[in-house]
Amino acid sequence: MRAKRNKSLCFAFLETALLASSPAISAEAAEWYLASRHGECAEIGTLRREVPDLGEIGSPDEFVAHMRRKGHLVEVNVPAELDGKAVAVRVPEVELALLFVRRELCKGFLRK
Repeated sequence: MRAKRNKSLCFAFLETALLASSPAISAEAAEWYLASRHGECAEIGTLRREVPDLGEIGSPDEFVAHMRRKGHLVEVNVPAELDGKAVAVRVPEVELALLFVRRELCKGFLRK
């Protein structure tokens, strides 16, 4: 049930992001962030609350590699309709369902 809810939230965000995304890409747009349920974004470093030994992770690929090194099964989904601007990552063993997005898909930023 929880996975179904997380998947629904992920797709709801993707749908919103598709409608709100802009074709203009700045230099900062190449940076990755974590998306929240309402379209705001947070720095990837906020994951340290859930994964204390995270280290310096700057992309979904680095996060996936880190979790696999720790022996976790990791599921990755790159929605084709978002042209590589979003990556959904699930790590069922530790109950993580994350959506990494490029800056241009963020509606705003969460405060720490």
